[in-house]
Amino acid sequence: MTLLTLLAPPVVPAAAQPLTVTDQLRVSVARYAEHLTDPSGTLTFAEVSSSQHAPNFQPHDGDAFLYGLNRDTNWIRFRLADLTASVGSLQDIDAASIAADVVLYLDYPSLDYLDIYFPLTTTNTEPTATDIGGQPYLTHHSGWLQQPPGKGYQFVFPTFDVPASIDLDGYVYIRVRSDYTRNFRIMLEDRTSFQQRQFRIIAFLFFTVGIVMAVLGTNLLLYIRLRDPQYLVYIIYIAMLLIYQNSIAGTFRLLDVRVAVWLTATVVMWSHLAMFSALRFANSFLQIRERVPRLHGFFQLLMALCTVGALLVVLGFRLEANVLAHIIGLTGPILLVSSAAMVWYKGKKHHATQQPEHHTHPAERTDRQAPCKWTDYHVSRYYLAASFLVLISVITFVLRGLGLIPHTLITSYALSLTGGAESILYSLALAERIRLLQLGQQTLRQAQLHLSAMSFTDELTGLGNRRRLNRTVTQFASTGPDSTNGNSASAVHHTSPAPKLSVMYLDIDRFKIVNDTFGHAQGDNVLVGLADTIQANIRQDDLAFRVGGEEFAVWLPNTDHTDAYRIAERIRTQFAQMEFPLDGIRIHCTVSIGIAQLQPSETTDRCLIRADKALYSAKEAGRNRTHVAPGAAT
Repeated sequence: MTLLTLLAPPVVPAAAQPLTVTDQLRVSVARYAEHLTDPSGTLTFAEVSSSQHAPNFQPHDGDAFLYGLNRDTNWIRFRLADLTASVGSLQDIDAASIAADVVLYLDYPSLDYLDIYFPLTTTNTEPTATDIGGQPYLTHHSGWLQQPPGKGYQFVFPTFDVPASIDLDGYVYIRVRSDYTRNFRIMLEDRTSFQQRQFRIIAFLFFTVGIVMAVLGTNLLLYIRLRDPQYLVYIIYIAMLLIYQNSIAGTFRLLDVRVAVWLTATVVMWSHLAMFSALRFANSFLQIRERVPRLHGFFQLLMALCTVGALLVVLGFRLEANVLAHIIGLTGPILLVSSAAMVWYKGKKHHATQQPEHHTHPAERTDRQAPCKWTDYHVSRYYLAASFLVLISVITFVLRGLGLIPHTLITSYALSLTGGAESILYSLALAERIRLLQLGQQTLRQAQLHLSAMSFTDELTGLGNRRRLNRTVTQFASTGPDSTNGNSASAVHHTSPAPKLSVMYLDIDRFKIVNDTFGHAQGDNVLVGLADTIQANIRQDDLAFRVGGEEFAVWLPNTDHTDAYRIAERIRTQFAQMEFPLDGIRIHCTVSIGIAQLQPSETTDRCLIRADKALYSAKEAGRNRTHVAPGAAT
C-alpha cells in the first residue's frame, strides 16, 4: 500500500448507496453546515446560539472549511438530523446507536483553540452538561493550547465522541480560533474505519520521523569522523526540520505534553529556523557567493526575513510571523531550485570545456587543462532533486494553508510526506561532495608526488640528479648506526664497524669534443647510452645519478670496494664497446671511474670526496680505467 493510499483513502459521498451503521462510513459534514465569522472574537456561545444571530449563519459550500490566515474566530453549526436524512446508513438509527458506532473529528490538528458544543435531550447521562438558553449542551475543549482529556492521539485528529443523549435535531456548534492556518474538514466516520485510518497516519508519521532521525544520526557520525563543516550545517538543518515537522504534526505529545505544548505554540518560530538553516546550508553547499553571486543577495535577504520572523514569535506576533513564513515558504524553494540548477548547469558547461587531454599527468597540464573546479556539479544533481521535493512539498503546504488548493490529507502532510526522501537526497549530495573532494585531494597528492619525483630526476636520462644524491647521502648518514644529534647529517662519523657502502664517480672521456664536433643533441645520445649501461649493470637496491654535464655517480649499499670494482669494470667495458652513429660516423666513447669504500670513523661526505679524487686519478693516468681511492686495497 502506497503512502498516498495511507494518507488519502476515498471519502464516501453523501449520496452513496444505502449502508448499515456497521458498514464503512466516512462523510464530510461541511455541505450540511453553516458558518459565522466573528472578526472581534468576542461573541460568546450563548450569543451565537441565540435566535438573534441565527440569520447571520451562512450556508457553507464545499467539503472543507478554508479560513486561511487571520485573527477571526469562526463558528460552525450543523444538525446530525440533516446527515441522517441524507446518508443511508444513518437513516432510522437512534442517537444512542450513532453515538456508539460513529466518531466526529477534524482532519487537521494545527488549531490553537477548538470548542464543540453538543445539544442534548437530557442531562441525566451527561452530568457535566450545562443549560444554555434553555437547551442543555455538552462542551468539549480541544486544540493545541487546550489539552483534551484522555486523548493520546489527538495530535493526529481532534476527536469527539458523540454523546448518547444527543439531540439530533439540535445544532452542533464548533468554535475555532487560531493564529495558524484554519483549513480543515469535519468528518463523521464509523469507529472501525477511523481507528484503522488513525493507526495508518500515526505509523506514517513515525516512519518519516524515523527516517529523518536515522539521517540525522548518520550525518552526525560522519561529521565526528570527517570534521567537514558542511555536515555540521546540514545537521543543524535536519535538526530544525525534525523539530518543525514534529511540532506541526504534534508527535512530541507522546513524549512530553508540556514540551509539546511549547513547541506547537512556537511552531512558526521553528519553521523560520528550519527555513533559515535550509538557506544557510544551500548557500554554503552550493558556494553561492563564488558561483552565482547575483543570487547571494536574495539568500541574505530571505535569511534576514527568517530571523525577523523568529523574533516576531518571541515578541508575541505569531500571526504576522506566520504570514511572513508563508511568503518565505513560497519564494525560498524557488530560490533553492534556481540556484541549484544554475550551479549544476554552470558546472556541467565548465566541465565540458575543461576536459584534460588523454594520458596527460595532472602536473603536466596547462592552465587551460587544469582540473575542473566545478567537479561537484554531479553533487548538484542530488541537491537539485532534493530541492524539487522541497519546492513541491512546501509550496503545496503553503498554498493549502492559504486556501488556494484543496485541503486533503496529502496537502496537509506534504512536508512529512517528502521529508524523509529529501533528507536522504541531501545526504547523498553531501556524500558525493566528500567523495569528489577526496578524489581531488588524491589527484593533488599524486601530482605533488610526481612533481617531487621530477625535482629529483634528471630529465634526459631518467636517473636521479644531484639533489637526489645529496638527499640519499643525508638519509644514509642520519639513519646510520651511530648518528649523533646536533651534527650535520652528511657529516656524521661512523665508528667501526662501518656500514658497508661503496660509491663511484664516472666521467665520459673527452665529452666536450663530442659536443663541439657533433652538437649537443648527438652528445645527449652518448649520455643516455652511459645511463642505460649503468642501469643494466647495477642491482635493484643500487642508485644511479647524473650529477653534472657528463658526470655520473652510483651509490652501492652493502657493497665493498672489490664488488664495486667488478661492477665498474663491466660498465666501463660495455660502454667502450658501444657504437654511436653521429652524422654518419660510428664512434666509440670511454669513461673513467673512481671508487671509494666508506671507512670506519669516516663521514659520507669524505667518502664522496675520495671517490671524486679517484676519478681524477683515473683521468690523469690516461682515462678509460677504474681507480679505487686510497684507504682500501686495489
